Amino acid sequence: MFVVFDIGTSRLKVSAFSATGQLLGQVTKRHSQHVEKEFSWQDTREWWSNACTGFANLMQENALDQKAIRGFSVCGRAGAGVFVDKNGQVIAEPWSDARHRPLLQGLREQYPAAPTYGLTLISKYQWLKQNQPAICDDIRHCLHAKDFLLYKLTGVGMTDPSSGPDGLAWFDQACADPELLPTPALPWTIAGELTNAAAGELGCPSGIPVAVGAHDGICANTGCAMINEADYALTLGTHAVCRTMTVTNHGAAERFYCFPPDRHAYGGNNWHIGSTLTWMLTTLADLPAELSAGELGSFNEAMVNTKPDPDLLFLPYLGGQTIPEKRALGSGSFQGLSLNTDCNQMLLAVFRGCAFSVYRTYQALSGIAGDADRIGLTGGGIVFTPWLQLLSNLFQKEMILTDSGVEGRGAAIFCAVALGDFRDVFEAAPAMQPESTIIQPEQLDELCAEQFETFSRLSSQT
Repeated sequence: MFVVFDIGTSRLKVSAFSATGQLLGQVTKRHSQHVEKEFSWQDTREWWSNACTGFANLMQENALDQKAIRGFSVCGRAGAGVFVDKNGQVIAEPWSDARHRPLLQGLREQYPAAPTYGLTLISKYQWLKQNQPAICDDIRHCLHAKDFLLYKLTGVGMTDPSSGPDGLAWFDQACADPELLPTPALPWTIAGELTNAAAGELGCPSGIPVAVGAHDGICANTGCAMINEADYALTLGTHAVCRTMTVTNHGAAERFYCFPPDRHAYGGNNWHIGSTLTWMLTTLADLPAELSAGELGSFNEAMVNTKPDPDLLFLPYLGGQTIPEKRALGSGSFQGLSLNTDCNQMLLAVFRGCAFSVYRTYQALSGIAGDADRIGLTGGGIVFTPWLQLLSNLFQKEMILTDSGVEGRGAAIFCAVALGDFRDVFEAAPAMQPESTIIQPEQLDELCAEQFETFSRLSSQT
């Protein structure tokens, strides 16, 4: 059994997988977001507390035996910066506001070929040096979010290529002490063993191997075995991301990071599509952000039975956009609202607008990396089944749906390779796939096709 800690923008998932990739159980803990004036951040003490309680809940709720754990692994978002002193204490919490952006832009101009995630971590360190110099002498580790969890588990400061350096060495730069940055290693490397301290807090035996893991995008493609040419993954999470792996380096445009040893991840990011769906649930539908099984079933049924307003369109750019156009935060809107529009029609328009945006991203990306032969679906948004059918209809392609553990499964696959269960990730990924559901495309109805054309025209003009 493999246990994975998957830290995302809004929540932490703790999951267990069998040696064949079956999801044995999963517990989700939502992060608190702290805001004071223009500053916004999360609390790493809550991250670790959620990891410990989530692990305990996972074991208890699913009657899992801790003695069966062969390895831990981690995956998570990049960009967040956690700054730790020599005693392992966090002295600067991970922020999500824009205080470091001018420094990041300067680094991009100075190092145009360097990876954004690596530059982001360094720009946050530079901001601390300029604005809180008193604490900088005490910093011993500059870590990404999942690297912080790895550090808590093992005491080792290590990262993977996709989370920061885009290679097995940090790019040539003099803007941060290289000794402060986490050591790059392949995702299927054993970083260390579970320390006595971590084992005590988790309530399990020490000495269990811990794999380096990877950025959640790499884990998503790996977890649904979409890691070969013409394989795509749609991650419908806080952001909706379309990613494919190519052997050919098509240049810097839309290239995310490497996938060792010889592939490149290309992608397009629809900012805050998942956050927009949460806004839709809580603000428009007056429902909780996390729906129970009964609430979800009723909601999906209502969407299936709702007749769309032919004049209503939703531009889902509440959190901005990066591809095909670039937009600032807060540029979403409804178009064509009338006195005859009801609430369910507005909800359906939100789903359609989000689907249209994702498809336009795919169109732009496939123009660079080629058309998809296979598409895997990952992320929390897979629970909205009518939305998935709409995506399949727009793409006119089969969508392969497994379960909610895809990102975690990718990290578990890396752990299995690290422990020698498989020769490499290309053997392990297909071997550790659970049973999947195939969503077959239906003919796109005329109104939806017309709305997509109008949506594309309005989006390109904005």
